[in-house]
Amino acid sequence: MTKKCRTFEESTIEHLRDDPEVAQGYIQYAIEIFEEDKNIGAFLRSLHRYIEAKGGMTWLAERTTVSRQHLYAALSEGGNPSIDNPSIDTLRKILRPLGYKLSFRV
Repeated sequence: MTKKCRTFEESTIEHLRDDPEVAQGYIQYAIEIFEEDKNIGAFLRSLHRYIEAKGGMTWLAERTTVSRQHLYAALSEGGNPSIDNPSIDTLRKILRPLGYKLSFRV
């Protein structure tokens, strides 16, 4: 009998789904690291995993005015196809149903 191995993605998403406290720490850490290194690709991958753990792109699309297809494009490695990174408005719309607000500090 062959045992199916889970991928890193599957394992991470399952762990985030099973433990809300871990999920909260995970996304907070992703935000902190992004503020330091400005690596949008790593941040978007983390945000995508977090969204999958919360219920997925369909779940998020139902709670925003952003289509599922646009969410996938905005959170892909290359970001929004029309620009290098998702727009601030798109990030705001994504973060709100996840319980976060986009803010700026000086």
